[in-house]
Amino acid sequence: MSQYPCTVFSADACFRLPTGTHADYSAPADFDFYTVSKDTETVATIYIGNAPQAAEGLASRSFSQSTDGTIKIYRDEAAPITKLDIYIALKTTDAPTIHISADLNSSTRTELMELLSSLRPCRPIKSGGQKCRINSVWSKDLTKALTL
Repeated sequence: MSQYPCTVFSADACFRLPTGTHADYSAPADFDFYTVSKDTETVATIYIGNAPQAAEGLASRSFSQSTDGTIKIYRDEAAPITKLDIYIALKTTDAPTIHISADLNSSTRTELMELLSSLRPCRPIKSGGQKCRINSVWSKDLTKALTL
């Protein structure tokens, strides 16, 4: 579990970039979209908005509840590379959904584990900016997604 502070922030979540990675960010409409990469290989994409792409055809799934939201984890192991989709529905009013999508490649597994262990809920504050949790309440459930 990452004990280091976040380096990437949105109004509703933050995370720390894993060592040796970079993030590309875009806000094409009313959502945030991050692509975290190691060299030229994608570690994960993170969508934060109100219309996440549905997990179609993904076989195994697990659910967990926390004080900050519901986590749904889907894995598709039928493809040559296992595909992972994680949805976090925050409990706060009008909060967006966080959708993390990744291929479980051995070459980016360490970075994905580090990324998932650092993801934390945040909430906007009236004076501007956001207030984020000091520790990751989702860390155990999210890193478990790699071993299901």
